[in-house]
Amino acid sequence: MLLKLVRVFGSVIYSTISASSSVGVDIEAEQRLERCNLCFIELEKVKRCLPVLTRRGGSIAKSAQALNLALQEVS
Repeated sequence: MLLKLVRVFGSVIYSTISASSSVGVDIEAEQRLERCNLCFIELEKVKRCLPVLTRRGGSIAKSAQALNLALQEVS
């Protein structure tokens, strides 16, 4: 499920947090940026756990590798 979320929304999250701030007041954009920042922080936490899972082997390692690859593609 997380892999699917990263594939669908990962590029949106990374592009939103790396975009320059707009001039003026845009409440929706500010809220979107806040949500994307929270998602980014959580994805970074997950990314730090992946090397340990990859070393375990088996289906967990395959899933961890796929998620790591997806995170690298969008960042």
